Parts: sequence; structure tokens; C-alpha cells
Amino acid sequence: MDIIHYYGQTRKEAVEKAISEYGKDIYILNEAPKNLANGFVGVSIIPNEDTLDDAYQEIDKTNTTDSKSSLSTLRKLALNYEFEYSNRQKRPNRRSKSDIEQASSNFQFAETGDEQINEQNIIGRLEAIENALKRLNHSKNLDFYNHPIFLQLLKAGITVNNVSEWFLRIMNTGIDPFENPKKFNEQISNYIAHIVGRDSAEFIESRSIYFGGTTSNKRALISDLIETIKIKSSTSTIGVIILDPDQNYQRGMELEFYCDKYSIQSAIINTFEVFQESLQSWRHFDYILIDTPDIYAHNENTVLTCDTIQNWLIKLNDVIENIWVQNAAICNDDQSRVEWINEYIRATQIVFSHFDQIDRLGSLLSFLSGLNANCKLLHIDNVSNEKIKLFEPKWFIGKLLGQL
Repeated sequence: MDIIHYYGQTRKEAVEKAISEYGKDIYILNEAPKNLANGFVGVSIIPNEDTLDDAYQEIDKTNTTDSKSSLSTLRKLALNYEFEYSNRQKRPNRRSKSDIEQASSNFQFAETGDEQINEQNIIGRLEAIENALKRLNHSKNLDFYNHPIFLQLLKAGITVNNVSEWFLRIMNTGIDPFENPKKFNEQISNYIAHIVGRDSAEFIESRSIYFGGTTSNKRALISDLIETIKIKSSTSTIGVIILDPDQNYQRGMELEFYCDKYSIQSAIINTFEVFQESLQSWRHFDYILIDTPDIYAHNENTVLTCDTIQNWLIKLNDVIENIWVQNAAICNDDQSRVEWINEYIRATQIVFSHFDQIDRLGSLLSFLSGLNANCKLLHIDNVSNEKIKLFEPKWFIGKLLGQL
């Protein structure tokens, strides 16, 4: 059993932090930790992990070297995980009989461990179990939970699990956050700087292609990039290519309408030959911006479309900057999604759209930590001017650590 302390300016705020990490299924102890010197109020909680502990005890009893038997036990645990733990925050603590019967009908439980299962579902469930184990392990190291930098990073929106991992990694090098705070803070800053990446050399390259999901707003981004280019240099020549290898593009969409309205030369392209010819005939253009179909991660059709476009890019002689557009308002540390983007999009740069819709930068850092790309631009929607801003790592780190 692990007792975990959370701190906030009020007791309510401290409880909300605990709920954000463990959901409402927690025990709040009557005896609270001492208030911090900076006035923060603390609460002590115990996560309700009884069922999870029982499951791990079942694995421990499987004392065998038979890999199939071990795998079967793990598969059973993973399949049963969704019934026991999915959407815990969305459910009340007490469930009616009808709720249980409905949940039972939605999920098929493994009896032998040999049943056919969905690979993506099993990966997601195993990752959730692994994160739960990490969280339980980190919760035993309570000494640094009231450190100012730890609290600041939590306030910025970074998960307890991530911050604990960073603290432990630095402490394992012999640097203590309380005995040597200056050196420790430098290490935290350096670690975050490594995740954030370096400054972008150019505002926009002469040839760039944009990938993103349905909520990424990448077509509005392309339109605003064109506006920014025209403001910087009214004589710049610009072309827009809309790639549509599956021939599913709906005519009259936002980007096509914009190009027609402002006399920007554009083309909808379905084949590599036409793509190559267009780039060749537009080689005198200062800028060519390339749009792609909306991306659905872990979708077979999307994988095929991405493979087709990536093969086209490989066969070209032109160097094209590969950019992923991410909605900043829905960032999270879903590592399976980040790994999918690394594998199929192969982006070298990232643009955060909807940047004006977030208050805490921690979710962006969690997303960047696993991505093989540097942040290039920030796209701001609800402003009349300066909708595109060059990403500045020093500003980002200062904002994240509360130094601005």
C-alpha cells in the first residue's frame, strides 16, 4: 500500500490533482501532510489498486519456464484489464447490475489465453498496465514530491509519472534536488532542452509537405503561411499542391477556395508522374506548399496512403521538408500514436496548431519527448495578425519552469 501526497494552494486543488492522476476511485486520508513553507496545502491519498494487486499476485504464482503458459497468463490479464479499469474516471464508484451485464456483453474474456485478439487493443492494454506499475513504483519515492521544481512541472501539465522519472534519473547521477538545487535545476533545464530541440533555421523552407489529423487545421495553417509569405515579400511566387492518391478529395474545400480567391496557383494531383511534372514545371516558384489527406493513426487505409506518398517523396530529386501538424489542444503522451507518426509520417518538423487554446505547456512537452522531430512553428487561430510564430525553445523552457 502506497501513500501519496499532493499539494495545492487549497485542499480542493490538491484533491483535484490527485483525481487527475488516479481518477475518483481513491481514498483520501484524514491525516494530511504538513503544509509547505510556501503556503501550499497537502492531502494524502491511497489509490484503489486492490484488483490490480490481485492480478499481479496471480502472475507471481505462475512459477514456470513455459513461455506459452506465461504468455497465456499475460494475455488473460490484458484482456480482463479493460473491464476492470477502462474509463474509471467516467464511471461512478458504484455500478448497477445492468451496467456490469452490459460491460460483460461488450468484452470477450480469455479462457485459455489462445483466443484470437486485436493486436492494437492488446498493446494499448499492456501499456496501461506498464504505466500503472511505473506509477506505483514512483509513488514510493516521496521525498522530492514537495520540491518547488517538481510542483512547477506538475502545474505546467506534465504527469507525475514523467516528472518522477526525470527526478530519479538525475538523482541516480548523485545530484540531490535539496542539497544541490542549482545544479539539479540546470540538469532539469538541460533535459527539457534536449526534448524541445533546437531553434529552426528558417521560418519556412522553399518546399514543404504537411501531414495532420482531421482536427489539426493544417489547411488553415497553409493559408496563413501564404499570407505570412506575402507580407514578408509581396513579390514571392507561391504554388499549392493537393495530393490525393486515393482520389477522395472533395472539390471546393477550404484550401482550394482560398487559392482560387487570391489567385494562388494550385493543383490536385493523383499520381506520381503528375506530381513530379508539376514540381518540375514550378521549379521557378519561391515556395511550394503541399497538402495531404487527413490522417487517422492506426488505420489500414491511412497506412497505405502514407506509404504511397512517402514512396513518391523518396523518388523525387527535390528536398521537401516533412512537417506534422498537431492540434495542441488535444496533445497527450500516447506513445503508441507518437511511434506511429515516427514510423509512417517520418516528420522532421512539427507545428502546433490551436496554440491559443492551451493554458499549460506540459502536454506539448510529453508529446515532443517521443517524437523524432523539432518544433518549428506555433499556429494561433483567434487573432487578427501574427497567426504564425516561430518556435523559440528558450522561451518555451522559461515558460514551462515559471521563469517568465
